[in-house]
Amino acid sequence: MAVSRKVVTGVLTGALMAGVGTAFGVRALVGQSEVAAPPPETTSSAPQTPSTPAKSAAPTESSASPTPSAKPSSPKPTTSKASRPVSTAQTSSPGGEDTTKPKPKAELQSLSQLTVIPGAVGPVRAGMSRDEAMATGYLSPKTTDQSCGVPSSRWQWKPDYQDSLDLTFPQDASKVLSIGIRGQYPRTRSGYGVGTTWKELKSVVDGKTRETGYTQTGAFVKEGDAWIGFLFDISPDQLTDDSQVMMMEVSVGQRPDLMRDGC
Repeated sequence: MAVSRKVVTGVLTGALMAGVGTAFGVRALVGQSEVAAPPPETTSSAPQTPSTPAKSAAPTESSASPTPSAKPSSPKPTTSKASRPVSTAQTSSPGGEDTTKPKPKAELQSLSQLTVIPGAVGPVRAGMSRDEAMATGYLSPKTTDQSCGVPSSRWQWKPDYQDSLDLTFPQDASKVLSIGIRGQYPRTRSGYGVGTTWKELKSVVDGKTRETGYTQTGAFVKEGDAWIGFLFDISPDQLTDDSQVMMMEVSVGQRPDLMRDGC
């Protein structure tokens, strides 16, 4: 029995020793697992390394920033807009306006192109002020009366028109009272004028005439307050179909008197 106790004791002692060894082995394993835990942290740091390349991608964005700096190239079209000064050269076309200034001279119509209407010959109308009439380009100032040599502040038709056209004025010569037509041209819209016969004209004036000064005959057409008068150098009782118009006169506001006096 004593032997068996030693044996039991030895067995127990061996078991205890084995348990201690096992405990140390387990602790060692646990320690190793605890020590192995840090490596996962290092693996988590491994993703941080890709993040650093992503940061390196940021420089690529900064490298893209030079391309926005290429936007200053857009001012280059604006510099091409500096061609606008060229358009200002076009605004120098006011010089072109100078070319338009002669146009009024070119636009002056000949006697045969002018038209006589009640109250006007071409652009010159009875009732116009001096300035308005001069602005038409058909008139020029005169310093003396060519017929009588008397100083005058009046004005007259330009030389190309003087043989066929004349003007009458009030005492102060401030406006046009009437315009006389003595030449074959200009004529009315229907072609009536100096040289037209009474036979051709009488239907236009309804056959009506009246005596004017110097025992002559006048026939008249009126539109509104504007007039055309046709003068025949014959008394009304002697008027025939072959009698011809010797003068016309246009006026506004009152019937033309169809009279022209000398000095």
